[in-house]
This record gives sequence, structure tokens and C-alpha cells, in this order.
Amino acid sequence: MRRMACIASFTAAAGLVMPAPGLMADEVCYSEYLSPTADESAAMQEDFAAALAALPSEFDGWASGGDGRLDVTSQCGDHDPRPWSFGLARTFDRVDDLAEREQMGREAGATYQAARQANQSRTDEIMARIQELSERAMAAAEAGDYARVDAINVEIEEAVAEQTALMEGAATALDAAGEEISRDHWIRVAVEVNPVFQSLGYQARQVPAPSGASHAFRWQDTSHGPSNETEVVLLGAWVTDGDSCESAPRAGVAQAVPQSISVAVTADESRIDSVLETIDFAALAALVSR
Repeated sequence: MRRMACIASFTAAAGLVMPAPGLMADEVCYSEYLSPTADESAAMQEDFAAALAALPSEFDGWASGGDGRLDVTSQCGDHDPRPWSFGLARTFDRVDDLAEREQMGREAGATYQAARQANQSRTDEIMARIQELSERAMAAAEAGDYARVDAINVEIEEAVAEQTALMEGAATALDAAGEEISRDHWIRVAVEVNPVFQSLGYQARQVPAPSGASHAFRWQDTSHGPSNETEVVLLGAWVTDGDSCESAPRAGVAQAVPQSISVAVTADESRIDSVLETIDFAALAALVSR
């Protein structure tokens, strides 16, 4: 799937170490990788806790996971220092309707098996027909009757098309149930502090930003559900140009100070707005306004 720029370096979850800013994965760092000092680490631990506190910790009927620990992106000494970057995330899985979803899956599976059994005799006939036609095509080819071969191949294609239609018909209910079961069952809320770039999904559109934020973008994201959307909210110093965005660190500011923050929320289209309302964007904005 095509990605829009803001070319990205987004941490998927706390605990993932990103490549050093400015250094591609196949490039060599000729000096050394740098890490924060003890004082910088202590300051970032406080900011990590503050960012975590700004996120929702629970939703009724959902089981939560994530949080992680502070993991700071290393930097190559070959490049000019950038603000230290770290990320954190929380995920939520829906459990209040788990029994209903499981029952729906069982019923769909039973319907699929019944449809396959009902079609089995016709499927066997088609398979036998294809085998017979294949043998006749081989005999025609050996006799040099290629016009006959072409005619038989048309019959084989028709038989295969009928077989495919039978299989797809049996799977229709199963596919529909699978789509419904995966709808509105997963939420992810992630924060990246001092990222270099932020990625946007295909056909991302700009939407009104929450108070204290500079930009917000939203797009359809079906990776964890047929009707999921992702919204990215940017706070602090960012440069945007059409469909691109890049953090813009301020000169003379200590590396451990948050200067830009991205917040990414993925949830069902019917739920994403209510999830966004649970995030304390004012507290996150306060981190980048110091």
C-alpha cells in the first residue's frame, strides 16, 4: 500500500529501539552510538510518566495491555545531536462481547461446512469432468489437433469457474462473519516524543486538531478491523508542507526536553472520537511548551 510522506520513523510500541536519526539502516556509524546521561534519563523518565498519565488507562468491557518502559532512541555521533526520542503505547482488546463473537464464529463455521457438504457431489462431478477434459486435451495435442486443444481448454476454464463459484458461495457467510467478528474489537493509543518524522496512511486527510495541538490527520486503517480509522495528532514544533511533516527542534534547547509529540489512535470509526476525548492533550501540550 502506498504511504504518504511524512516519511516515517514511528515507534510501534515502548521498548522498540529505533535507528539513530539521520542514519539509514544500511549506513555505517563511523564514530559511536550515543546514549543519554543519567540526568537526561531521569528527566525523560518523568516525561514518560507524564505522557503515560495523559493516556486512557481503561475502558469498560475492554482488557488493556502495553505501557512498556522507557526506551530511548540511540544517536550516531556522526550527525548533529537531535532531541532524545522515545515512545509508549497502550492497546485494548474488547472482552464484553467475546462470548457472542465466539458463538458467531461457530455458527458461521457450521454454515460453511454444511454448504460444502451440500456442494460436494457437484464438486466431485466437476473434478472428474476436469480430469476427463485434461486427458482429452493431451490426446489432441499428441495428435497435433491444436484447434481441438483450444476448444477443450475453454471447457476446462468453464468447469473451473463453476467450481470456484461453488467454493466462494460456501465461504460467503464465513467471510461476512469474520468481518463482523473483527469489527470494533481493538484500540491502540501510542505516543512518540521527539520523533524525526511522522508517517501518514494512504489518503490521509487533515481534520480539526484538539486544543493545544498544531495538526491532526485521519485515514482508514483496516489492518485490525474492517471499519477502523487512525488519527495522528501533532503537538509542538512541526513543519508541514502539503502531505509532508517533520519535527522542527528549536536551537539551544536541551536534548532531553520534549519539543514535538505525535499521538496515534487506531479504533473503529464509531469509537475513535470518544477515545480521542479520553486523552489529556493539554497535559501533553504542557510537555512541549516548557
